[in-house]
Amino acid sequence: MPPPVQSLIADYRQRLLRLGGVEWWEVAEAKRDEAGEAHRQQGLLQEAKRIQARIPHPSTLIPLDSGGRQLSSIQLAQQLDRWRQEAGTVCFVIGGPDGLHSTLLQAASWSLSLGTMTFPHTLARVLLLEQIYRAYTIVQRIPYHR
Repeated sequence: MPPPVQSLIADYRQRLLRLGGVEWWEVAEAKRDEAGEAHRQQGLLQEAKRIQARIPHPSTLIPLDSGGRQLSSIQLAQQLDRWRQEAGTVCFVIGGPDGLHSTLLQAASWSLSLGTMTFPHTLARVLLLEQIYRAYTIVQRIPYHR
């Protein structure tokens, strides 16, 4: 990731540590050595298996997907609070440039969309972290969200 993106991610992760924390991990993206849809799907399936192996149980799985639900920041704060009360651990999953394999989307009770625009997955990381931080501040009534 470019240094400015790394800096933003580090900043929001540090802020979140003070409010209850967030665990962050990455898995290797699907390889794109060969062309063709079958090879792409096979790579996405292997990537999905690596992701699923890292997801703690029990937890609430929330993949980011363009077809997912769009929430306001306040709605996300309320939903995140419910998820944390129900399962304790909430796992957001951001895919690479080719998205996520259907098995991950099907394993989730629902998915989240950052909007109808397309973002590079590096920026999606920053946007998601900022919204999680904003959600924590809304729930804990810390003056950040205006």
